[in-house]
Amino acid sequence: MRFKRILFPVLFTLLIQSVCFLPAYAQEQKQTITLERFQAMINRDSVKLDALLADDLTYIHSNGILENKKEHIRNIMSGKIIYLKMDIKEQSSKHYNETDINNGIVEVTGKLNGTEFKLMLRFTEVYKRNKNKWQLVNWQSTKIP
Repeated sequence: MRFKRILFPVLFTLLIQSVCFLPAYAQEQKQTITLERFQAMINRDSVKLDALLADDLTYIHSNGILENKKEHIRNIMSGKIIYLKMDIKEQSSKHYNETDINNGIVEVTGKLNGTEFKLMLRFTEVYKRNKNKWQLVNWQSTKIP
C-alpha cells in the first residue's frame, strides 16, 4: 500500500511534465525538420530531399514558379537554382493530427540561372506524417522588403 502512495505522485508528476514539455518539443522538432530540408537543398543532397519531400509536393517559389517533387529536386541538382544560405528568422507551427502547418521568415541567398539573389521570404509550409516520418507536401513563399 505504501508503494502505491509513493508511485502515484511520481507518475502523476512525470505525466504533467511530459504534457507541458510536448508543445515546445514539437515546435523544436518541426524547426529541425525545416532546417534539415534547407541543409539538404544547400548541399544538393538528392537522397535526403527525396526522403523529406512528399511525392505529391507542390512547391511555389516567391517568383511564382511552380514545381512538383521531381522538378524541384532536378532544378537543385542541375544547378539551375543554387542555395548558398537559408537562415530562419522566425517560425511558428500548428499541429493537426497528421498535418503540421509552419509559417515563418527565412533569409535566402543563392543563384538562379547564374544570377545571385538575396531575399527575405515569408513562407508557409505544410508537412504530413507518412509512415512515421514527416514530409513536405506544400511550400509557398512571398518576398518581403
